[in-house]
Amino acid sequence: MNSTFKMKFLRIYKTIYLRSIYALLFFIVFSLKANSSDSLKLINDLTISARVNHGVIYPHHSAIQYLVKERITGFEICLTTQSYGRTIFDKLYRYPRYGIGFMHTTLGNNEIFGKANTLFLFMDFTTAGQNRRLSLNYGINFGLGCLTKAFDPENNLMNIAISSPINFFGALDLKLNYHINELNEVNAGLKFFHFSNGKLGTPNLGLNSAVLSLGYNYRIIPYRYKRKEPNLPEISKRSEYEVVLSGGIKADDQVTDKYYYISSLVFDYKYFPVSRYGFGAGVDFFYDQALGPNKTSDLGTEYSNSDLYQAGIHAGIYSRYSRLTIMFQVGDYIYATYCKHASFYSRIGFRYKIHDHILFNFSLKSHYAIADFVEWGVAYSF
Repeated sequence: MNSTFKMKFLRIYKTIYLRSIYALLFFIVFSLKANSSDSLKLINDLTISARVNHGVIYPHHSAIQYLVKERITGFEICLTTQSYGRTIFDKLYRYPRYGIGFMHTTLGNNEIFGKANTLFLFMDFTTAGQNRRLSLNYGINFGLGCLTKAFDPENNLMNIAISSPINFFGALDLKLNYHINELNEVNAGLKFFHFSNGKLGTPNLGLNSAVLSLGYNYRIIPYRYKRKEPNLPEISKRSEYEVVLSGGIKADDQVTDKYYYISSLVFDYKYFPVSRYGFGAGVDFFYDQALGPNKTSDLGTEYSNSDLYQAGIHAGIYSRYSRLTIMFQVGDYIYATYCKHASFYSRIGFRYKIHDHILFNFSLKSHYAIADFVEWGVAYSF
């Protein structure tokens, strides 16, 4: 495979890589809702929501702090529907809301960072005050954002945070809702969100933000289905073991057209004391072709094949909703001859059970708030 064909292949792969995420997310959301006889009854208590946001870019790197010039402002429009007990997990999570949203926001420096337009999927969970006038909720958002400005060696050399127009978007949303009447609600909240391309391009320090929000919800279609109260079965299998093999690509840290292959092998143990949440630990083995050139660039020394391998141990927490498990892990290298950013790492992502023993894995490995690479893979569970 010559270098020209290789680069063309990698660019096509990168495009498919990003565009396929929404197809994957929609498949997961709708298949989660298809485990019952009334799986087509998706619309229940359809509500339209509007919010305005005001906040700051959090400068996790000194170069970002230097570039942030102003506070950020934006708005969101969302469509949500209410779960009502088609699976036991609806009841376990206090009947969460789920839907699709659009967010527009400035990014603290219109000339360098531009603005962001984001399409995302989300789920909102009630933690206190369910069926009361005042309730406390939290939400998880995940999607893709289109940013109007990206790094360009000729026209936008200062943008070391974002190097591609299409980026991953993730957010944690905290809201206090006040139920005025059957059709109207208002809310106030705090939202943390992040933009990054998952190291599909460099530079890629990413952008982190915290915003305060005010919102209004209007119920378009009232409740159509009576809430169900499924019986909760006893947990028959509290322990799970998983072997995960993943791969992907990452861009060169030296801001060239080079891409490097990466792969990881993970052995995980998870324990679920309750159906919803669990914790565990595991061992990671990484192969990263970029480590050698990075070592030579940073330290001025030659590298060997052993520099391309790393091993670590991690601890994790897990949230399970039917076939979907969301994970957050923190690990430390026990073998690494060279570390680019730190001697510890984190991983956030999800695993989706395709079959009783086969899972799909999607996760992002990071150091601090800087993405290292995205892992696509399969897992075997036993």
